[in-house]
Amino acid sequence: NDIKYVTKEFHRSAKKSQLRAGDLLIVRVGANCGDCCEVPPNMGELNCANIVFARPVKELASYIAQYFRSMVGQQNLQSVRTGSAQSVLNTKSIAKLIIPIPPPDEVLGISKILGSIDTKRAINRTTSDLLSAIAISLFQSWFVDFDPVCANFEGREPFGVDEEIAAAFPDRFEDSSFGQIPAGWSATSLADIMTERTGKVGNGNGHVVLSAVASGELKRSDEHFTKQVHSQDTSKYKRVEQWDYAYNPSRINIGSIGMLEVPIVGAVSPVYTVLRPAQGYEWFLRFFLDLPQTKEVINQFCSGSVRQSLSFKDFAAIPVVLPPKEIAEAFARRWQELNALRQHLEIESDKLAEVRDTLLPRLMSGELRVPDELMA
Repeated sequence: NDIKYVTKEFHRSAKKSQLRAGDLLIVRVGANCGDCCEVPPNMGELNCANIVFARPVKELASYIAQYFRSMVGQQNLQSVRTGSAQSVLNTKSIAKLIIPIPPPDEVLGISKILGSIDTKRAINRTTSDLLSAIAISLFQSWFVDFDPVCANFEGREPFGVDEEIAAAFPDRFEDSSFGQIPAGWSATSLADIMTERTGKVGNGNGHVVLSAVASGELKRSDEHFTKQVHSQDTSKYKRVEQWDYAYNPSRINIGSIGMLEVPIVGAVSPVYTVLRPAQGYEWFLRFFLDLPQTKEVINQFCSGSVRQSLSFKDFAAIPVVLPPKEIAEAFARRWQELNALRQHLEIESDKLAEVRDTLLPRLMSGELRVPDELMA
């Protein structure tokens, strides 16, 4: 949905920006300025805009792309960025960069070594995305489509649900103000599973400032902006603890309602609204907020034509079909198992990136030699 594209007519007329396999792409402006990739084979017809791209000789394409993705290559790129408000990379500056090129047979070997690392990291990303997709599908199945209830009603075994969890689901539906819902569940609003928190961090030690981000999390400030609340100015900042949610009610956009997953005490801007979910419903609320229909309701609840806003009262009034606590907790356990695998993959990918960044300079300088069998 909402994919940006150019027309076929534009693509045919803009021959200079048509891409081929092996082309090197570098983002020239914006938050990810300097990000680099090589166009893989079998991608079909491609065109580009606002991206610096080059067409290295075939034998060097992978090597140069890997170089610019490495720490030393990124440092080289950042050295020629211009602009104060927003950094920019231009073609002429990139073209003047000096890149160390080993002998051809070693270039091939280096590309194979680093390529295998990149392939493993790509597999990890794909697997991590798949684990997230499984959790989203599970939430949809349990709490939107009510598949286990349908299965119990029809006297068959629910797919992908063990016997203990299946028994927690009812075997019939009942009428409610929302229509047919599982028997014993509640047709209610989010007010039943969350409360507003207005406590301040006080004048103690400094607290890490947190900010809601598009992934639906509250992130440490050092990942997004450098700011530490010091003892002299903490009194106005709101206190957040693990499982608390926070959002800026005056700048509400979908995905910026963040949950603090880590066990720390942090602080958010005094303009933020902070809320605490009921025990057992922490992850239910997180996935419920990610549902397309919930996002649509939030858009409807937002008021103001010039600047949208979402008060806690309106947020708490969002309708929800609420399951018993034991089923919400069963889902949380499933997600935590999947998420543990995702986190393991992320840690592994970070370590692989460190290995890649350590290897590349040593391979380029000849300090480490490429095995003969990789240079064939």
